[in-house]
Amino acid sequence: MPLLKNPRHEKFAQLVAVGRSAMSAYAEVYKTKGKSAANAASRLMENLSVQDRIREIQGKAAAVAVLTLERKREMLRKIAEGKMPSKVVNGPMGPVETFDIAKAIELDAKLAGELTERREVSVDDRRDTAVEAAERVKAVIPWLQEQMKKGKPDASATNS
Repeated sequence: MPLLKNPRHEKFAQLVAVGRSAMSAYAEVYKTKGKSAANAASRLMENLSVQDRIREIQGKAAAVAVLTLERKREMLRKIAEGKMPSKVVNGPMGPVETFDIAKAIELDAKLAGELTERREVSVDDRRDTAVEAAERVKAVIPWLQEQMKKGKPDASATNS
């Protein structure tokens, strides 16, 4: 897909493709802010040409990424199988290769989405005030929402 005909749309697509929020990108390109930027950014994000261009830019960036997800997992597989050292250190007799097989397996499982961090929130009435407890709960909410979006079963489970 060639560049978008409208240079402002192209700049907007480039900014969104590299991770800027639509509102922030719109505000920068069109020199506006606030609610009008948010509304206009939302409308521009509905433009199919802009959507296609954003996907194209992101696809090109992923294709030239230093290490793709597949490449990272392949390297971890080699370390786990003992075919590639995880680290080379200088020992008294020269270079020594080390193989951290357990760590390689753990990292690969995280990349595959097989491992999730468990976070526990507890309130000790003797030490925490209601305000402190509320702040702790607020801090965990974004993580819980992210886990639920990912479809992680642990996000809604509670430990008794």
